[in-house]
Amino acid sequence: MLRCLFLIFLLTTPAYAAAELERIILQELNVARTQPDAYVRYLEHYRSLFKGKTYIQPGTNLFIRTEEGTSAVDEAITFLRRRSPLPPLRWADGLARSGAELVRAQSKSKETGHGSGRLAMAQRIQRHGRWAIAIGEAITYGPYVADRGRDVIAQLIVDDGVPGRGHRTTIFDKDYRLAGVSCGPHPTFETACVIDFAGGEAGK
Repeated sequence: MLRCLFLIFLLTTPAYAAAELERIILQELNVARTQPDAYVRYLEHYRSLFKGKTYIQPGTNLFIRTEEGTSAVDEAITFLRRRSPLPPLRWADGLARSGAELVRAQSKSKETGHGSGRLAMAQRIQRHGRWAIAIGEAITYGPYVADRGRDVIAQLIVDDGVPGRGHRTTIFDKDYRLAGVSCGPHPTFETACVIDFAGGEAGK
């Protein structure tokens, strides 16, 4: 079962060396899954930063224009208040390598999304491991810095402008047990962050 959402065999390669932002993103992802009430408090603060459909990104002087404004934030808060805690996700090097492959390609092509052909989500993830139950992917773009991993996860939970809130659904999917994160430069949006998910490793 494949699950692919956008905003948007084990290889004998060296372990993926996660950068600080990538580790923080996984940490924040697990806070959202295990303590959804903690993100309610953060999103309530985030909502207070809006003026119309624009807000100032915390820690920067950047004005961010959204499609839906506070209505999407309010919906996300209601969603989180109804959530039961889920188990945390464990880091998987193979999933991180899959994301890194896409990040490297998009840093040159300027493209966004899950890729096509050899770079398509399913082909990439399966090239870097044998995965069980389900695989999926969430991608976000923006001017992120190392101590703002929470902004990445909040953006995916709010899912402004995304029909069906697909990223939010992926983050809170009970079938996922593993994740890998890769972030890198993007020529248009400064930074791309790819989070790949799996239900487990085949045979384990």
